[in-house]
Amino acid sequence: MIPKIVLIKDENNEMTLRIKNCRVSVMNSLRRVLLSEIPMLAFDQICIETNTGIMNEDMLAHRISMIPLCCPQIDYMNFQEDCACVSGCKRCEINYHLEIKNNEEEDIGVFCMNLIRDHQESNDREESKKIKCTTTSNGILLARLQKNQEIKLNAKAIKGKGELHKKWSAINVCYFERETENSFLFHIEVNDNVRCIDIMKKAIKILHDKFIILEKKIHLYHNECEKDEYGSPFYHLPYDDTILNILVDYLIDNYNPPICFYQRGHFLNEPESKLVVFDDQKTFSFEETDNLIRICINMIESTICFMESSMNDIQWGLCVSKK
Repeated sequence: MIPKIVLIKDENNEMTLRIKNCRVSVMNSLRRVLLSEIPMLAFDQICIETNTGIMNEDMLAHRISMIPLCCPQIDYMNFQEDCACVSGCKRCEINYHLEIKNNEEEDIGVFCMNLIRDHQESNDREESKKIKCTTTSNGILLARLQKNQEIKLNAKAIKGKGELHKKWSAINVCYFERETENSFLFHIEVNDNVRCIDIMKKAIKILHDKFIILEKKIHLYHNECEKDEYGSPFYHLPYDDTILNILVDYLIDNYNPPICFYQRGHFLNEPESKLVVFDDQKTFSFEETDNLIRICINMIESTICFMESSMNDIQWGLCVSKK
């Protein structure tokens, strides 16, 4: 069956899709990628120099860290742990500063628009230095200052993923429900600084890239010397439920081996999972097991490729349903 995605709704930072001819395991893995593996930008280090306002510094730092940031060049930034620099550079971090004092009689609000980006090149427009936020005209309210109170701080934004902290997740709501036997409704809600269509395309691409890497390296994960409790060689696969759930689902659905499961490792003590594919009547050889897995991976890749094609059609307005 060829999967197809049809757009039902895309407005107010919400998107509803009808996904046909797709397995539940693929839907759930797509949901997991959306929630935890889309790279985003968020404040990670906040240094408060002066705070004479009534809000506690820890509360103020937490509110700032949860501000959703827009960064069109996020794909070209490095993760801080992967960057070659020693103490941070323009390739892995963006610095902001906030300095505001209330000289008026009435209370004033401190908004996220008051955070100004540092080290901006001279040819950049002035408005590009400010944080984009369409919640209100000034953005998210951070604190209020009375007369003669002030706040002065520096904040560092870095690239991260939602699996580390929710502040790096652009997804507010993500779920799917079965509509008919071969049709699902998939719904997501995102913050103001990203588009639903872009996030969906990124998630599908990330899922596709995972299986491309697995297909190239699957033979490296097999060890014929080690045996599990069933006396069968097993695969030491990376700790990733996202792809293992789909792989086992396709293996059982297409070949129905008597024993096929994966044992999840512990992300601290044992960062690898074990995949067992075993036939008690005829033990699969190394080549036979590899072929079974590679065929299933190719099926999964084809499914994801059709989903990518449907998302491209949606982007160009070719797959829209009014129902």
